[in-house]
Amino acid sequence: MKKRWKKIMCCLTLAALCAGCSPKGQAKAPAKDEAVKQESQLEGKEKKKVTLQFVHLMNSPYYESMVRLTDHYSELHPEITFEQEVLKADARYTVLKSRIASGETPDLFMSVESGPSMGQWADAALDLSGEPWWDKIDENVIPMITYDGKRIALPFNSNVWGLLYNKDVFEAAGITEHPETLSELKAVCEQLKKAGYTPFGAGFKDAWVGQQLLHHPFGNDIGSYEEIQARFEQYTNKEAKVSDDTWLGKILDLIEIVKDNCQQNPFNSDSTMQYQMLADGEVGMIVQGDWAEPAARLINPDTNIGIMYLPLSEDPADAKIYTQYAARTIFVGKDTGNEEEALEFVNWLVTDDWVKEWYNTDFLCIAPIEGVAPADPSIQILEDGLKLMENKERIAPWGKSLAPAELFAKFPSIQDDFILGNKTKDEVIETISQEWENFAQ
Repeated sequence: MKKRWKKIMCCLTLAALCAGCSPKGQAKAPAKDEAVKQESQLEGKEKKKVTLQFVHLMNSPYYESMVRLTDHYSELHPEITFEQEVLKADARYTVLKSRIASGETPDLFMSVESGPSMGQWADAALDLSGEPWWDKIDENVIPMITYDGKRIALPFNSNVWGLLYNKDVFEAAGITEHPETLSELKAVCEQLKKAGYTPFGAGFKDAWVGQQLLHHPFGNDIGSYEEIQARFEQYTNKEAKVSDDTWLGKILDLIEIVKDNCQQNPFNSDSTMQYQMLADGEVGMIVQGDWAEPAARLINPDTNIGIMYLPLSEDPADAKIYTQYAARTIFVGKDTGNEEEALEFVNWLVTDDWVKEWYNTDFLCIAPIEGVAPADPSIQILEDGLKLMENKERIAPWGKSLAPAELFAKFPSIQDDFILGNKTKDEVIETISQEWENFAQ
């Protein structure tokens, strides 16, 4: 597994590798002599008692794994306790920014941003460039957690996103080939309907579910990570327009297929209902990330889920799997009074063998940290995703992370208007192109 992981990492010149997560059980305890060694280092040293505020995004079932992680650290460091708080995806920006603005920056806080969009947290975060553990972090991720020349976050875990499907439903419908063009995707939808299945499950009641259809393939056909970022800078510098390019039209073509082939009233269904529909075989497909699998397995432990390339045009080369190497990043809050203790915890996350075991057997998440390589045959998206990513030409980064974060505030309503039939494809392209021009003024 480790060799395969390194091989894939060497191929990545776009966003870089990521794969599925699925909390499962408790990580094994570290070797006894190592635990004794760690504890003995505390003897004779009286340290102040500190409660670290840790604001993150890991909902259940991941939350339970996070508790096991911090509880173990507190066992090794009795003077340290944690106050964990989970922010809902739709509220993370407003809640966290409000706290920071009011001088209540958490000791540790998590974000889903990387690349230029993580700049919104830069003023509240410590510069981690001088920390000693960077040689344990894969070099491909460094540009994604660097802002203004400073490394300001720890890449905590990675994700993969694309077209998830119920393998049993596909088999029952007689579908043996994965669609790689939009025409082939439409044909799969018709075949599923004939077999009595709803092709797509949508959970637009949770705003982020619909938004990711636009956000992740953003700039999808421009090229590499660096090429997408350069083109976005041209938009911002008014050297080009969004409407000059083809990528947004391709995304809207996909969204149209999803909305025309999903369940009735998709704005009444949230992400949990979306997972349930896939897990129970009510629908054949959802457009989601690897985090959907553990949620689906809580509903139906025997569900048989895979991931495939997401088509975006009539060119199979545009069918890709979307990865976010630094999908969740951890920042150390600036001026909190507990910076030293928070830095020690982050150092432990990167360097300790017990934490690697936690990643590999409990959290079951890929991370760009040396020694993290979970393998579990029951985690199907992990296995399928790694196979798909062996073709480096079919990997793309999450485009939103390469664009200015401020731009996206107005996009959800524009996208919803398209889904609801209030705007045409051409109107959406022109509106988003104009919004970028207005931002550049």
